[in-house]
Amino acid sequence: MRNKNIVTSLVLLAFSAYAWYEVHDLPLISNFFPKVCVFFLAFLSLMLLAQSLLSKNIPAVAEEKKNLRFVKTLTAGIAGYVIAIFIIGFNLGSIIFLSIFGYFFDPVKSKKGLMQSIIIAFLATSVFYVVFGIVFNVPLPEGMIFEALR
Repeated sequence: MRNKNIVTSLVLLAFSAYAWYEVHDLPLISNFFPKVCVFFLAFLSLMLLAQSLLSKNIPAVAEEKKNLRFVKTLTAGIAGYVIAIFIIGFNLGSIIFLSIFGYFFDPVKSKKGLMQSIIIAFLATSVFYVVFGIVFNVPLPEGMIFEALR
């Protein structure tokens, strides 16, 4: 794990240097936010590098397998969410995705936890709809099914 972190931090530092080089010629108004992001990326990369160099190399096979399962599950879920947005739209897709993943990643699986996940998913999607769909008038994807019914 230590070697992976060292390589990752060095790659991210190289990317930060390249990104800084690319944005330094832009006008101040255009380069401020990218420079802030690149600065934080470089800072966090340096912290990871320092942590990796100062720590001992401890094999963490069981933890890596658990993390890999988590990453695979989350990646598959996000891919399913994107497909759901195209088919059933942003609102319904978001409620379903947030409900399932809120319950899936809840350490205590219970009916109360499922209801909380559904309520939080509904509230979060409602806030996104009100802010972006109504206030900012950003069209949210309706999905192929609802567009066909319209």
